Parts: sequence; structure tokens; C-alpha cells
Amino acid sequence: MDNKLLPPYTMNMSLSIGRELPGRLYVQASYVGRLSRRSLVQVDVAQPVNFTDPKSGTNYLTAVREMIRLVKAKTPVEQVPVIPWYENLFPGAAQAGLTATQRLYLVYNGRAPARWMAISPFDTYCKPACTIYGPYTFFTPQYYALGTWMSVGNGNYHGMQWTVRKRLSQGLMMDFNYTWSKSIDLSSRPERRGISYSENLMINSWDFSQHRAVSNYDATHMWNANWVLELPVGRGRKFLGSAGKGLDALLGGWQVSGLYFQSTPLPATVESGYYPTNWNVPAWATQIKAVPKTHVSKNAPQVAGGSGPNIWADPKLALASYDFTLPGEAGQRNGVRGDGFWNVDLGVMKRFVMPFSDRHSLQFRWETFNLFNSVSFGHPHLDISSPGSFGKLYYSRSSPRQMQFALRYEF
Repeated sequence: MDNKLLPPYTMNMSLSIGRELPGRLYVQASYVGRLSRRSLVQVDVAQPVNFTDPKSGTNYLTAVREMIRLVKAKTPVEQVPVIPWYENLFPGAAQAGLTATQRLYLVYNGRAPARWMAISPFDTYCKPACTIYGPYTFFTPQYYALGTWMSVGNGNYHGMQWTVRKRLSQGLMMDFNYTWSKSIDLSSRPERRGISYSENLMINSWDFSQHRAVSNYDATHMWNANWVLELPVGRGRKFLGSAGKGLDALLGGWQVSGLYFQSTPLPATVESGYYPTNWNVPAWATQIKAVPKTHVSKNAPQVAGGSGPNIWADPKLALASYDFTLPGEAGQRNGVRGDGFWNVDLGVMKRFVMPFSDRHSLQFRWETFNLFNSVSFGHPHLDISSPGSFGKLYYSRSSPRQMQFALRYEF
């Protein structure tokens, strides 16, 4: 456990202004803010060390990025120049007419893009050679990962909220709410999930700022409404106000209620499928150029043939916007927006008063969930290491339209 662990805390801010309008309407505008500090995040304290060569003054991440540039350029091994960091720390790797840099270049070339994995065999098994300090210069001999809680997280939420409320009058009661907000943090994973060595640890324990992005639950715009409307038909109402008991029993007393919710898409992360920075936690992919705008397509061509629902009209073009992440980097978190969500529920109710007694009534209810049978997809497949289905949508977050009917006798 971190000996500097501190209790988390939040700071809440709000400012509201409201006004009563004619027609029993009330309008309110609010600013709501919440700042979290010292949030608990899970850190891998056994992450491989960014070792600095005392002779050249160069650290591992600088040296390996230079090596990776050579790998990406497909440089012939005999043209690979000397990198002092490798020559100073791995002199035993030089053999068969190859410099230490050239010999280790072959290892990296065969294990890309999992480039932290490339250093594992010659740090733990001395293949082809260990450093001059012996094995486990970078890795710890006891743990492949060691999750520890640290109070280093933080987050900011700022939102503008509008509310329009109509109090019951003329048979109508209604609430409408709109929120425009943004939430940013280092990690959105809840503490109750405990330590997990595959999904909950921070990718880069040496630089937490690389994880800063919009929160997993960030929805830029949200709308919701609810209403109850008594239809103005029947005895004592605007239409057919003088209707007889029979006609009023049939047409009067109907009530319509409903719920409406809509939100813009939640963020999603493009995965790399490899472990360039942390031995046990895969990095996210890195965006290298502008990403096409997401728009759910029902029958987009897949990267590896076939077609189907996709968040891009051209998944191949979107895939070309990402690359595998370099060692020492976490990649891009929550850089893509998936599919939004909207839903309408509607209820119709009618109360029939029994002709023999006003104390007896029969209530009929007809409720429809997802009235328009709208479809909202869950997160798409976003992993550049399996590009064939990149951007593909596999499941729906919404349920199909359902109806239920009820009769209730009251006395």
C-alpha cells in the first residue's frame, strides 16, 4: 500500500436562477460543477523501469523509440547505426559481425509491435544477453505486476442545466430537462471493482497525465422529459362537456403519460492489443491523423470483407487513422464516440366509474416501452490488432418495443 495514501474529497459548486412564467410555467437555469481530488486509482508499481545509461545519459524510452523508427523504416540490419544506450548496456549482444544494436534490432524486428515484450527475454533470460548489471535490470524478479492503490486521481465536471416545469393546470403536467456538460478525469473505474491486473491498472505508472481524457460516462448533451395529459374530452371538459353518462363513460376521462430520454454518444477507446509500455496492461492505440466522423451505417463494408452495422461508413479509412503505441506512452483514451441513445415510453389510461356506485371503478392501462422501436448500439469493436471487424457493431443497448395491458377494479 502507498504510504502517502490520502482520503479522497470532492468540491461541489452550483448556481441557479429561476423565474415563474404565465401558465404555471417555471424555468430554471443552473451551473453545476464537481471537482474530485485525490481519487483512488490502481497503479502497477512493478512496471518495468525506464533505466538510464550513466555513460550516455540516455534512458530506455529514448533509445527504444530510436530503434523503432529503424524498424518501421525496414532498415537493413547492416545499415542500423550504433545506439550508445544498447552498446553500453548490452556489450555481450555483439557477435557474428553484428554490433549490439544490430543484434537487438533483430529481436525488436521480430517482436513488434509488443515492444516492451522485446526487452523481456534479454532482461530476464539473458537471450541474447543481459545488461552489464545482470538480469532484472528493468523487470522485478518477484512480480509481473503489483497493483497498488494511490490517491493521485482527479477529475472535473462542469455542466449547464435547463429545466422547464409546468405545474398541473388545464389537465397538463410536464417536466423538460436539458444538460450540456463535460467530464474529464484520469480514470473512470470504480474503486469497488478491486485490483485487476488486466483492465483496472493505469497503463503508464510513470506519467499519469497520459490517461487524462473525457470520462467513460461523458455525454455532451442529454434531454429528458415526462408528462401527464388529461384529454379535454367528457363531462365538465372543453369538448363534449355536456355529454351523457354513456358517452362520457366511453370518451371521457382518458389520460396520456410519457417519458422521453435522449443522449449523445458515450466515448469509446481504440485498443492496440499489445503491451508496449506495461508488461501486464495493454496500451490504447495512438491516433496519427484525423479520424472520419462517426455515423452509424447499417451495411458498411468491413475491412476484411463482408458488410454489416458499423460506426463508420468506411472502416478502412478510419483504421488508417491509428497506429500501434510507442513504449512509454499509454495511447489515446476515449477518442471515439459510438452510437447515441434515445427512447420514448407512452402510457394510456382510462378510468370507468361503475354506473351503480361512484365508489366502484375499473381502470384500464395500456403501456408501451420503446414506442418507436428505436435501436441504440453498444460499443463497437475497436482493436487495431484485429482489423477485420474494426468499428463493427455487435449488440444493442436498447430493448425491442414491448406493450403491457392491465385492468384494475377499485372499490
